[in-house]
Parts: sequence; C-alpha cells; structure tokens
Amino acid sequence: MRRRPLSRTRGFTLIELLVVIAMMAIIILISFPAIDRMLHRGKIEGAARTTKAMMQVARLESIKRSLPVLVQADFDQKQVIAFTDMNNSGGLFEDGTDRLLSSMRLSRGIFFHGEEDNDPEGPNALINFDSNTCSGCPAGGWVQFNPDGSASMVGAIRLADARGNFLEVAVTTMATAKVEIRKHDPVNDLYYVQGEVQRGTKAITWEWF
Repeated sequence: MRRRPLSRTRGFTLIELLVVIAMMAIIILISFPAIDRMLHRGKIEGAARTTKAMMQVARLESIKRSLPVLVQADFDQKQVIAFTDMNNSGGLFEDGTDRLLSSMRLSRGIFFHGEEDNDPEGPNALINFDSNTCSGCPAGGWVQFNPDGSASMVGAIRLADARGNFLEVAVTTMATAKVEIRKHDPVNDLYYVQGEVQRGTKAITWEWF
C-alpha cells in the first residue's frame, strides 16, 4: 500500500511580508491625523464634561447639606475644585474647615482660555465668575450653588487646547442652575450681555455642544 506524501503548507515569502507591512504603514499614516485629532478632542471634551458634572454634584450637595457649595477655577494650580463652604468664606478654600468634594487638574495642553484673548487666563477665560472681592483667593473665580437649588450667577468657565478648540461650561440660569457645555462658533451672533445670551452684531458665539 502506497503512502500519501505529506502535504506542505505554503508560507509567506519575504516579498509578500514586505508588501503587507508597507500597506499597514500606509494605513497608519493615513489614519494618524484623524486619531490625533480625536485624542486632542477627547482631552478637552473630558475636561468640560468633568467640570459640568462637578457643578451638578455641587448643586445637589448644597441642597442636601443646606450649605453653599462652590466650584472654583483656580488659575494658580491649573485646576477646578468643588468644595462645601462651611463658614461662608467665599472663594477661599480652607483646608481642615471646608469640605473638598472633588478636584480636576487640567491635563497638559488644556488651558483656561477664552477665544477673544491672546493668552490663557485672560479676561475672557471666565465670564462673570471672578474673585475680585475675595482677599487671599487664588487667581481665577468661582460660582456658588445655594441650598434652594439656585446658582449665585450665570456665567462660564472657558477651556481651550493647543489646537485652537474652545469649549465653555456655562451656568445659563440662576434659578435652576442649569449647566450646559458650549463650543465656540463664530458663524452665529450670540453673546453675553449682563449674564444673558443676547443676539447682536460682530459678536463671538458659544453654541450648545
């Protein structure tokens, strides 16, 4: 009885492997810009969404404890913090007295920055949230959430990245402390006038994101 010869599985040749590697390299090079944009966008979106969540939690905490809760943009430490103001000291966080709820340090390449300003932490990095009346407070500003569910003011914390993307986390109503994330959009004509979004000409727009 004759034995069948063993079948041999043909492998890849060196040329075939080089062709596959070259094709993979081309695909990676083509897709890299899109991936890079997605990663950068994810960083600034993540910072904005976290800031929004901190404001919403601060409002609930204030209602629960019947104490004012502040969300502060701290320019000195490049961070956003939320804390219960146990002794009504305003925007000055007192370690050991006030209750820290959460904090978020801005990741590398993310800044407090309004589109109208040439540099980060300029006058338009915060809208209405300021610390001009607070002695010893860090540079930046804050918004206070009250036990009745309201906010002390309408305004916004504005964030930007090195790619020229601008987002803001805006408290849009005082009575209900509604918080929205907006993106900079120069096409339409909306702008802040005394804490309210108004329509006008030659204005910077911040549309809902």
